[in-house]
Amino acid sequence: MAPSHHGTCVVIGNKGVLIRGASGSGKSGLAFELIQRERSAGRFACLVADDQVYIDAINGRLVARCPEPTRGLMELRGHGIVKMPHLNRAVLRLIIDIEGLSHIERLPESHELETEVLGIKVRRQPVPLESFDASVRLAYAALRTL
Repeated sequence: MAPSHHGTCVVIGNKGVLIRGASGSGKSGLAFELIQRERSAGRFACLVADDQVYIDAINGRLVARCPEPTRGLMELRGHGIVKMPHLNRAVLRLIIDIEGLSHIERLPESHELETEVLGIKVRRQPVPLESFDASVRLAYAALRTL
């Protein structure tokens, strides 16, 4: 059984994105916003998993997948559970960490924009808990660099 990680995973275009953060930090809200913006622009985007994500290291890549009971479901705070277009799995290309602004470097070193999961390095983008708009902008900036 693959290790379970607390987070939300989406696919934007052909890029798997894992959004991590504390409970109530806005992981699902950020994921929903990214999906809606992409789909509104006529581009592909969908959910892989919300809340719990299984991650495997396969042939030097991180592959995320959803636990069966929650496949295609996302919890939106203040609205409830919604059905979403989804994929069963995705290769992770980016990890977005929602954290307090005081923990985010203004001019991060390249090693600070990388993290390791299951022995595999992947691009990392911290985004501020305090600003949803800034989080969306930083997520898109990171996606453009992949």
